[in-house]
Amino acid sequence: MDESIGLIQSYLLDGRGGAAKLARRGVEDWKPGDPPVWVHMDLTAPAAAGWLEEAAELDEWVIEALTYPGSRPRTVVHEEGVLVVLRGPNLNPGADASSMIPLAIWADRHRLITLRSEALKSITDLRLSLEEGRGPGNVADAVIFLVEALEGRLAGLVARHEEELDRLGELDRFADARSRRALSELRHDVARLRRFLIPQREAVGALAAAKPAGFDADDFVQLREQANLYTRLVEELETVREEAGIVQEEWASRADETMNRRLYVLSIIAAVFLPLTLVSGMLGMNVGGVPASDEPLGFWVVSVVLVLMALLVLLGLRAKRWL
Repeated sequence: MDESIGLIQSYLLDGRGGAAKLARRGVEDWKPGDPPVWVHMDLTAPAAAGWLEEAAELDEWVIEALTYPGSRPRTVVHEEGVLVVLRGPNLNPGADASSMIPLAIWADRHRLITLRSEALKSITDLRLSLEEGRGPGNVADAVIFLVEALEGRLAGLVARHEEELDRLGELDRFADARSRRALSELRHDVARLRRFLIPQREAVGALAAAKPAGFDADDFVQLREQANLYTRLVEELETVREEAGIVQEEWASRADETMNRRLYVLSIIAAVFLPLTLVSGMLGMNVGGVPASDEPLGFWVVSVVLVLMALLVLLGLRAKRWL
């Protein structure tokens, strides 16, 4: 890696699935008539834009789009090639997978330039396939490889969200604080993933419809199929989002039901003991003339009266169907 310009790696494709590594000088000496080249760079490197302008001779707006870290997924066809911006899940250790990493792609007939802000597993897949001699033979196949690799990683991420939702949905009791926090994080992750997955589906579909130079009929068929797979992912993500909302509503309903049941019990207890408290409070006043204050059996008589009053209150509540 040449950190001074953000060059991470570069390969010269042999057209048979393999590739040879190129150093910076080899990339700078490359000419359009040479075998296809793949240049992978770090878009956060300060000198990346200047080097692309000098060595790659790309238009200024193309370079700005390639090096802008906040670009949303899109496809722009140029007379000399195509610009594609995609996003991939952040599968780096300790990272949030739903924090999507941008992958900017420039592809023409004989040159593939990719830029990313953090390490992407899909780029690793492409590199390993070339080093093992089973990778793409040309630029168009390399672009399709990346599109498929990103879709596969995203499909795995959506599947994990579905499994987490199934686990949370199986809770048959009022969810504890940890489960509620897990559901909230799941909904947050789905919202962030949806923010980029929908335009990514449109970007792949636009790439298939644009038919840029260097792509043949078979490539367009594969891209259309990938667009369909992205559509399926969006639908699955929408299902996760809706079902997560249903689970949260069920938990809220259970919480309200539990709270209402407890308030109901407390109301019954209050209704039963309110008259008893009134009578016992009056008999306990420290004034003269309290009935049965001098009777030996006065306490037991009052106790029996209070029990009878409680039974009468309960019978009254039962008659009104409040019990």
